Amino acid sequence: MSGIRSLRAHTALIVHVTYVVVPGLGPIPAFRGAVREVFEGLTEAELADMRERMELALAVPELHAAVPDQFSQAIRQVTELIAERAGRDAHDLAVRTLTGAVFGVMISAELH
Repeated sequence: MSGIRSLRAHTALIVHVTYVVVPGLGPIPAFRGAVREVFEGLTEAELADMRERMELALAVPELHAAVPDQFSQAIRQVTELIAERAGRDAHDLAVRTLTGAVFGVMISAELH
């Protein structure tokens, strides 16, 4: 379960940091700055631990079963954040597409 809590904690932190990043930035620069700030603050040991927990979450069936629910919650939070920063509705196709792209990049980066 620690991998799942890790995803929730990092997403919450990124969302929080995005809200305090310079007002007026569009959703992509704000989110990029937040992700950079959060991940640059992690030590090598914390990054290795995060990778290990993600691998466990993908390998252990009990943990893997909880991943979709946690991703769904994280995606909802980030969708709302992007919509607010862009001044658009959270159900807007462009907002949802951008959210999907953001998560694709985050997953790819976390696995490498």
